[in-house]
Amino acid sequence: NEIDALQKAIQQGLDSVRNSLGQGYHSFDALKQALGKAGPNMQWHHIVEQSKTNFGSMMVNNTSNIIALPKGIHQAISAYYSSVQPFSAQVGTVRQWLQTQSFEAQWLFGINAIKQAGGALYIMFTPLISS
Repeated sequence: NEIDALQKAIQQGLDSVRNSLGQGYHSFDALKQALGKAGPNMQWHHIVEQSKTNFGSMMVNNTSNIIALPKGIHQAISAYYSSVQPFSAQVGTVRQWLQTQSFEAQWLFGINAIKQAGGALYIMFTPLISS
């Protein structure tokens, strides 16, 4: 069923993150050059954001941390990350709060944000591990 497939895809992606199985790139441009275009009306989305990261470009610009999403879902996630929520209020925006979290915690939060924005289908059908 779809829930099992989604959970399996998330677990595979998380295992890839934990075990550094994805292919890393020195820049987002290099990653996009290797992967090509995300597709019609699609955009590449970093699950753990690339802004002000302490994790290094090879971790952030990694096939385990990128997913093709419809433009509208990508924009909805970006808007949510720019908002102030009750759990982030003491720090600021969701984006600022996320910067206080580990890579794995940010990755799981990002996957949940994709699901909440209506992108679960894209998690199941985007390889979150290197090919």
